[in-house]
Amino acid sequence: MIEAAGVVLIRPESDPKVLIIRRDYRNDWSLPKGKLEPAELAAIAAVRETLEETGYLVKLETALTPISYESNGKPKTVYYWSASELAFDPSVVPNDEVSQLRWVTLAEATELLSYEHDVAVVTEALALTSTGVTTAIVLRHAISTKREDFHGEDDLQRPLAPAGFSQLPQIASLLAAYGVTALISSPAIRCKQTFEYFSDQEGIGIAENPLLLEENEDFTQAEWDALLTHRSSIALCTHRPVIDELAKFEPDAAALLIDLPPAGVVVLSWNRAGELISAERHQI
Repeated sequence: MIEAAGVVLIRPESDPKVLIIRRDYRNDWSLPKGKLEPAELAAIAAVRETLEETGYLVKLETALTPISYESNGKPKTVYYWSASELAFDPSVVPNDEVSQLRWVTLAEATELLSYEHDVAVVTEALALTSTGVTTAIVLRHAISTKREDFHGEDDLQRPLAPAGFSQLPQIASLLAAYGVTALISSPAIRCKQTFEYFSDQEGIGIAENPLLLEENEDFTQAEWDALLTHRSSIALCTHRPVIDELAKFEPDAAALLIDLPPAGVVVLSWNRAGELISAERHQI
């Protein structure tokens, strides 16, 4: 199966606009997207392809319904996210694939887009983001040194294993894809180390919170809500028992949160009313 990823890039005006692209070689108008590279996560590919095709660096917001169809006789699935713009390089377009960019309203997109499934994706994205979106990332620490191989007295000092350190660049790319600007970690060193690559790369400090310690399995709703006060740009790194406990506060995402493996990531998105509108799980 061919896998690709892309975005519905939205400008939240009074009549919101989305970015569509003209591909002369296909004689069509479509959405920015492209194929995944080997072992690449779809969310990371969506950001990379959008930048390469349009010059826009974007922040992912809400996972949308994947689109499946046949391409040259082969099954193809495209994973989409709604997104907002962070920066723009006007020198990128035109390029080998994209001849023109155009910001359009939903009505204009319905007229111009060449494929009905693209219209459906745009319609879904605008409906979900009409009142604004806030997002939080829940991350279990990367692969750590086994307890039996750690000879220290304090388990909080048990570090990542070499395999865990090798996961950090991809974790950093995923956090960057969602525009994370705040990092909150369990005081355990393996959790803080999980954030360090991204922290150093982006110049973002890591705040410790003892609520995220492994032995804390009696979270309250108020504590969870307090952690998410600035959830539009927050990532939390903690332990499996804590994440299992957090699942009770997000029942619609419980199946994704429970038994999250090391370097597993769950992205939660809410509308302004506090309703969960998207939950997705990634595995590094």
